[in-house]
Amino acid sequence: MGMALLAIAPNGTPSTQIGPKMGIEPNSISRLLNSLEIQGLIERKTSTKDKRVTLITLTPKGKKKRDEIRDVVVKFNAEITKEIGEADLNNCLATLSQINTFIETKIE
Repeated sequence: MGMALLAIAPNGTPSTQIGPKMGIEPNSISRLLNSLEIQGLIERKTSTKDKRVTLITLTPKGKKKRDEIRDVVVKFNAEITKEIGEADLNNCLATLSQINTFIETKIE
């Protein structure tokens, strides 16, 4: 839920772009968006530029929840950096990025 809220741009994000940003399949992202909508955290709006595009926007409640989640992520990242150091964290993230790239090129 948190990652989805963080993936939504302030002006809205097309529903088709949220899943790929998070590495989630369309079926799963659809269920997640339905759940977020039921909770009153997002709204679906038709794009004024292209009526075929559905934009996902945050409600005021969703913006508040996103800000709370962002604060938790920032604090968590600061604690990790403090514990293992910035250089080790950067090495870890670089390695994870290489692993993700490998997976993306090998799995179709």
